[in-house]
Amino acid sequence: MLAASPNPAALALSPLVGWLLLVCGIAGGILAIVGREGWRRWWLGLEDPRPLALFRVIFALIILVDIDSLGGDLPFLFSDEGLFAADGLEALLGPASERPLFGLVHQSRFSLLYRWDSPTALWIHLAAFNLAGVLLAIGLWTRASAIACFGLFVSFLSRDEIFWEGTELILRCLFFYLVLARSGQALSVDNWLRCRRLRRAGRLSLPGLPGEGAGAPPSAAHPAGLEAIYRRIPAWPRRLMILQIAALYLTTGAVKNGDVWAAGDALYYALLLDHFYRVYPQALAAALGTNLFRVMTWVTRAWEILFPLVIVGMVIRWRWREGLALVGRAWTIAALAWIGLGLGALAILVVALPVHLPPSLSEAQVRGIQGAAALAWLAGMAAIAGLRRRLARGPLRLGPWTIDRETLVAWTLGRRIWLTLGIVFHLHLMILMSIGAFQPIMLAATLLFLDAGEVRWILARLRLRGAAAPPPEDPALPRLARDPTPLPWRALAAALALATLGVVVEVASEGRIAWRWFGAAILGGLVLLVLRGRGRTPIDAPPGAPPLAYGPLGRLAVGAIILVQIVGVALWLVPDKAICASWRGPARRALQPWLALTQTTQGWGMFAPNPPTGNVFLKIEVTRPSGEVVDLRTDVYAREQMPIPYLGYDRMRKVNRRVLTEGARFRPWVARYWCRRWAREHGGELPKEVRLLRLGYPIPRPEELAKSGPYDPHERLRTHGSEHLVHREPCAPSEAPAGGEGRPLAAPGGERRSAPRPRSD
Repeated sequence: MLAASPNPAALALSPLVGWLLLVCGIAGGILAIVGREGWRRWWLGLEDPRPLALFRVIFALIILVDIDSLGGDLPFLFSDEGLFAADGLEALLGPASERPLFGLVHQSRFSLLYRWDSPTALWIHLAAFNLAGVLLAIGLWTRASAIACFGLFVSFLSRDEIFWEGTELILRCLFFYLVLARSGQALSVDNWLRCRRLRRAGRLSLPGLPGEGAGAPPSAAHPAGLEAIYRRIPAWPRRLMILQIAALYLTTGAVKNGDVWAAGDALYYALLLDHFYRVYPQALAAALGTNLFRVMTWVTRAWEILFPLVIVGMVIRWRWREGLALVGRAWTIAALAWIGLGLGALAILVVALPVHLPPSLSEAQVRGIQGAAALAWLAGMAAIAGLRRRLARGPLRLGPWTIDRETLVAWTLGRRIWLTLGIVFHLHLMILMSIGAFQPIMLAATLLFLDAGEVRWILARLRLRGAAAPPPEDPALPRLARDPTPLPWRALAAALALATLGVVVEVASEGRIAWRWFGAAILGGLVLLVLRGRGRTPIDAPPGAPPLAYGPLGRLAVGAIILVQIVGVALWLVPDKAICASWRGPARRALQPWLALTQTTQGWGMFAPNPPTGNVFLKIEVTRPSGEVVDLRTDVYAREQMPIPYLGYDRMRKVNRRVLTEGARFRPWVARYWCRRWAREHGGELPKEVRLLRLGYPIPRPEELAKSGPYDPHERLRTHGSEHLVHREPCAPSEAPAGGEGRPLAAPGGERRSAPRPRSD
């Protein structure tokens, strides 16, 4: 199938969209500089460790389940007796000019299984992964366990991507932030051992002693002071996770722009995919496919796109609690920056809108739609500003209702709306569909949005009162006192100007002068400024402001990581559209090495732009030397492969779908694997060939199913199905097992042969 040609009009507008996006970025930078005290406290503040600790425990268990649930498929995926040997990596991923770190890294991918991929090495790798995961869950040597478990998890993922799902992407991204967090300060063996040691030394604050568990400063009775049971930890890793979850939902909702989603039929088709359902859904779909399912589809997509509003609500209410309202000149500059950001976004909308409208519209109609969109956008900006000003004067009365700003934010931007919808959405999918650990990890991620008091309430309900009762560390303790000197606003403004100049220079030089040199100059200049202690600028902070994590240099380093991560993820998630073509690639390449290092490259597109509207199955046929053709019945078209009710999860269903839909490069490897496996399991009998076929049938439209009633999937495959060949692979003698083993034969000279390049279909 030929790829669609890029839209010339969209390509022509792409540079303008890029410059407008830069304007929006400058406005955002100005807002961060003006509100830099809020930025510092939001990212670099200290918090109760229990929310992140509870997430750590659940996350570690889900990580273990995700890999261990592969079970008997582990050798197929990761060993040299499976899909391909490690020395076939160049044939699968492309040639590597070098193999750094003793062959453990290939094209920015790290895996111990590149070098050691025998079945024995695989089981050692799995045992080490499980040990590290268990230690992470119980919180013993927490930071070291997190690093080891993360490395071993990435080692699995980098060895073979054919089994990847959205689950692996979200686990990998969140794991990086968890490694950076101090997640072992609560609900951990580490903290239990620490408390036991301090109690024996008489230095632990306990109920009935000064501090009541929250710690106490030095006194005559306790010259060294008393330490808290739960020490506060930096908040920024958890808040980066929150931002990552919001980016996930926004992206996956935005790319669901196909006609099936627009018609409201996406949920209907998703539930009727034979690979996923737990019980036969045909009767439910016949009754609800044309009504409730459509409402649920539209609500789901709207919820995903609008989910970042929950962060807006969290930040607004947090600023109110912290007393961070801007006044005077700072308020004026911030207001102008917000207006600039809104107008910049409006300009992008107006510029990009014509290339996303049907080409049949006349120029006058297009301009009319642009004008209407602009008026609606401006009216929305004016309404938000007016409502904010009105509520600042006091509650607004509308008949019998009284609306204050707290109520308005709670019921439009509050967690009670957006998190509840998410919990309902994931629970109903987990009940109806078997799609692995994605729903459990997304439900667990809800904990990241909860306050410490709410997590303590959960722990109390779980009868973990010993973990719930003690208060967190007193923020006034001397241990937490650090130099609060901020970076001066002039230095930050100069950094923003230099960053903008770097973008202009890289574009003007057509990439000959890279932006990274400007980034290095900015970071180096700020480091020198901090080290020399110059330019101290007081900030109007309320008395008794909470302490910040780290000293000035540490805050600069962590702030740089936060900024690079936010910008990098945002650029990485820019859609691959013609309207972004001129700047998307260069912008991504600037930060791609960092994202590759942190394993946070990502792409969210579950059921996008449309879910499949038909069922497909991989049929594998082996032709024996006698000419007999054997159907291996490895997919759910075979009744024995489709138990109902289905409470488990089979990752090979994902592998089969990927081989058929997007994995043409894997097809020769799958066929060769079955050549070897058949010979190994049949006394060395090498088949003549292995054939991969696509079976499938179209799912009836919702109106058709509502009229005709439920169907039996196997009967529908028989009456409406089709079958065609997607790959044929002769079984070469070199694929025969050596000495009864399944690994490839050695080439002359005793070295293991490199796997041949897969041929195109």
